[in-house]
Order: sequence, then structure tokens, then C-alpha cells
Amino acid sequence: MIAELRSNERCYLVKDFPTLSPQEEEIARRVFEEFLESKKSKKVLDLKKILENYCEKNFLELDFEQQDYILFALKSFSSGFGVLDNFLSNQNIEEIAVIGTGLQKPVFVYEKNFGWLKTNAFYLNEQEVI
Repeated sequence: MIAELRSNERCYLVKDFPTLSPQEEEIARRVFEEFLESKKSKKVLDLKKILENYCEKNFLELDFEQQDYILFALKSFSSGFGVLDNFLSNQNIEEIAVIGTGLQKPVFVYEKNFGWLKTNAFYLNEQEVI
């Protein structure tokens, strides 16, 4: 979906993709790193369990909504092409640019009717992109 922001900038919004705060992004990044480590050791752990363990170890309490959208983001990062699946299914998207990781470096897409657009999608770390 293409949205026009108050600054008159157009942005491509991935429907239902959660917007994480910097603190939530850090939690998701750490949990995802632990998930990748568990895959390397052949002891693949459930993302929800890893998130619960991380919060318990760090004395964090997430409400159910926070936990759900952080898990949604983590699942999109860990399966298929991750957030790119949303763009690959859109016939109007001609190019996808991943310039870095984190909230400050969102994915950009070239939409044939609107040109280059910033998105609300991002990658947590380089391992996701590879």
C-alpha cells in the first residue's frame, strides 16, 4: 500500500508489518541472533520460547500485543525471503534495494507508477539478508 506522509513524502507500507520501537528492535535482533545460533548447533528452538527466555533473563515484561508483533516480525525474518515476500508478490515492484540493517536503514522499492519509495520494512542484521 502506498501512503502519503504529512511531509508529502510517499512511502510503501507493508500491510501488517509491525513498527518496532528502537528497544523492541534490539529485543528482536538479540532473539533472532539466538535463534540463528540454535540453528547452527542443530538444536533449533522455537522463536516464542527464545523470546520468553530472553525477557526472563533480562527482567523484561512484554504485554501480549507487543509479544505478538515482535514474534510476527521475527517469523517474517526467519522464513522464506522474509520481508521481501511482500514485495515479490507485487507486480508493480520492479526493484528492491537493501542498503543496510536496522530501523534507520529501511528497504527501498521501485514501484513502476511512483518511482523509488522508502518502506516500513527493514532487516535486523546482515545474516538475514544473506
